[in-house]
Amino acid sequence: MRYNSIALILFNLNALGGIQRTTIYAAKALVEEGYKVNIVTSSISRHIYQAIYENISDKEKLRILKISLPLMFNQSPTMTAYIYKLLNADALVKKYFVINMHGDIQPVNAHLVYFHQFNVDYHFYSGDLMQRIKIMPLYLIREKYIVRLRDNQVPILVNSRWTFVEAQKFWNLKNVHILHPPVVMNKPYVSTMWSERDDAVITISRFSPDRGLEYIYNLAEELPWVKFIIAGYVQDRDYFLYLASKKPRNVLLYPNITEEEKYNLLSKAKLYLNSTPYIEGFGIAILEGMLMGLIPVTNNKGGVLDFVPIQYRFNDFKEAKEIIINALKDWNPKVAFRMREIAGAFSYDKYKQNLLKILEKYL
Repeated sequence: MRYNSIALILFNLNALGGIQRTTIYAAKALVEEGYKVNIVTSSISRHIYQAIYENISDKEKLRILKISLPLMFNQSPTMTAYIYKLLNADALVKKYFVINMHGDIQPVNAHLVYFHQFNVDYHFYSGDLMQRIKIMPLYLIREKYIVRLRDNQVPILVNSRWTFVEAQKFWNLKNVHILHPPVVMNKPYVSTMWSERDDAVITISRFSPDRGLEYIYNLAEELPWVKFIIAGYVQDRDYFLYLASKKPRNVLLYPNITEEEKYNLLSKAKLYLNSTPYIEGFGIAILEGMLMGLIPVTNNKGGVLDFVPIQYRFNDFKEAKEIIINALKDWNPKVAFRMREIAGAFSYDKYKQNLLKILEKYL
């Protein structure tokens, strides 16, 4: 073994989203295997600190290395990563086995790079001239970075079969491994699997314009007898206030919820709706809903194809309406148990096993 210390780079550790959870569980798995782990970040919240230390028992093998950059750089993960690369990344690579946990927006040198989606490429190739001009600086930095990864045969991790195909389609990347993120069940809530539930549809999402939450309002207006719940972290306050001012009566908004509040809300609903118009590289929040016995209703593209049954995938929001109506009728404890079984294939133990198997080839 060439390295006994590993550095995980993720510059944004403010909100506990899917990529942040994946990073925390990677650190947990590596510490459990005896490695010394350094989490390198430029921004971390108290909430994330708590989540890290709740999951990792051997504190002596874990360090959080926080780099300090001017506030203007911390507004952009890509700029943060680019400045850091210029300053310090090569030294880090010589000292540790480095895993870049968010290669999509962090152009940082590493021994292993994890990609979660290729939305920048979709926007660049499908957008109009003004969109391309806006994206161009990011695209050029990213292009130079990914071409170097490809030419040097740096091993690439992707989070789904969909992203695996994208890596080849957009950049002709060859040394690619699928590593599905883990989905972890909060055990105290297992007993709620069979409880009586409302005709409720829930979406867990950050409140940000790119999440397409306004589409839920269109569905709520056409299905006034169904309760729609939107809960999550407020990333854009103005957008949240806009949604609050426009919401139909059968929509409930829950900003900045705790994990306990999230599971309580999931335990009372029948369906989980993924409303984003963009492609999900994987969809951890959807699988969390399935672990709680919810039927997922989601777009018919992206990483969700790895686990969402075909009858619950829509191609447009007209189809989504009909699927919601039918899925509410479908829901029962037997179906809830089946959803939980599907999600159980993406456990922490499976994630750890697959991660270590990949690392054996390169450490």
